[in-house]
Amino acid sequence: MELVSRRGHVYKFPQLAEELAHAVRADEAILDGEIVCLDAQGRSQFYSLLFGREWRMAFDALQIDGEDLRHRPLLERKRRLKTLVPRVETRFLYLDHVEKRSVELFQAVCRADLEGVVAKWKHGPYHTDGVTTSWLKIKNPTYSQAIGRSEAFEGRISRQPRRRPAPRILRLGCP
Repeated sequence: MELVSRRGHVYKFPQLAEELAHAVRADEAILDGEIVCLDAQGRSQFYSLLFGREWRMAFDALQIDGEDLRHRPLLERKRRLKTLVPRVETRFLYLDHVEKRSVELFQAVCRADLEGVVAKWKHGPYHTDGVTTSWLKIKNPTYSQAIGRSEAFEGRISRQPRRRPAPRILRLGCP
């Protein structure tokens, strides 16, 4: 079991990798997600992640037991993913798709001091062609943990060739 970034970095979280391998109900799966540390209110704490504190994962399914799902619509991939994630309390989170309330969602993200949201087309495939992405990061411009984040990874990222493009980032003002 490996945890690999979209830029090809292999992350060393052996306990998380082992728990994920045991928790996911599939013989083989390629999942897309994020490793995060959550505080008591369920908010991501970036700097806690750097120090190896508590982590959880939220994901998208790209392949399950040899079946490539990348060409399938997001809602179908999420439906399939939901069958893999344990229904009991674990370190792993399944996140539902939110529709038609994007402005309200973004306002709530800003009020809760969260990093932002990732927007995906509900009927869209998962692009891995090296030119386009199938998602858009919408950043909270007032996010309190944004300062210094790029510097934390700058040395490693600048030396590594990019395998896929970084997601497009949209910065909006918070109300």
